[in-house]
Amino acid sequence: MIAQAVRVLKPGGVIAFTDIVRLGPLSADTAQRLRDGMTFTEIESPAGYAKLLAGNACTVEKCTDLSGEWTRILQQRLAMYRSLKDSTIAKFGVAGFERYDAAYSFFVSLYESNALGGVRYVARKQAEAQSP
Repeated sequence: MIAQAVRVLKPGGVIAFTDIVRLGPLSADTAQRLRDGMTFTEIESPAGYAKLLAGNACTVEKCTDLSGEWTRILQQRLAMYRSLKDSTIAKFGVAGFERYDAAYSFFVSLYESNALGGVRYVARKQAEAQSP
């Protein structure tokens, strides 16, 4: 993903993105549950993103930790979804509500335990080397 985005940048161009990151190692079970329930293929670490950007001729200008803000937002969303329990059950049944609630609660718990977080990167593609 990073290599493809950087490839289309002009030298000196800026790439900026936010993403979910793992803040520590995830157990095999946790990683599999995220893949199965949330369709994640892979979750990078902040250091991993910095390495990917550097390896694609980019200099990181800013990396902002969004984890606290995202945790609060996810907690609020979980509460909102739960407040809609009756209408969700009416549309999708008890099993549908419980399946979604379990998956989303698990996801939020990973933020609350600092296993997952969020980052915003701003990086600049390095200028091409000049020929002598």
